Amino acid sequence: MGYESSTRDAIAFAAKEMQKAGVDVKQITTWKFEQLSLFDPNNSAIYESAKQKVEATSVVQDIPLSPTEIGKLLAKQRGESKAIAARSINQYLIDSGLQYKHYRISSKTKKQKFDYRLTELGKQYGVIEATTARNSSGTVYQVRWYSCCVDFLSNWLDENDK
Repeated sequence: MGYESSTRDAIAFAAKEMQKAGVDVKQITTWKFEQLSLFDPNNSAIYESAKQKVEATSVVQDIPLSPTEIGKLLAKQRGESKAIAARSINQYLIDSGLQYKHYRISSKTKKQKFDYRLTELGKQYGVIEATTARNSSGTVYQVRWYSCCVDFLSNWLDENDK
């Protein structure tokens, strides 16, 4: 290519840091093409064309995922034959700084219970959804995660030797 390896490495490093910070994959890809055009002007028409294709893709609503679903996707991405348990995923989400446990006393049983809440960083990767409680007609709020959380956790696990 017409640009140096160090530039390519710098672009890759910056893209990885943006991903860790929660920047949308589409935005990162568009940014990469812009950077490549700057450092490899001989191929800027190719990069510009690719950038336009990325920008023109229809927005697909990201369906929020449960920790169980994240465990299946993460295991598949990492080449593991067995899904990662939801309990482990929830702990990874806590350890990586995306969620925390909020403790409360049950009004019915007077026992301590907890639910998960999003941290500020977690708000970039997930959402709180209202759903009907099991064995009840009441509404409960559950954290659900966008698919970009799978990549975030995979990177986090790699960096923390898990």
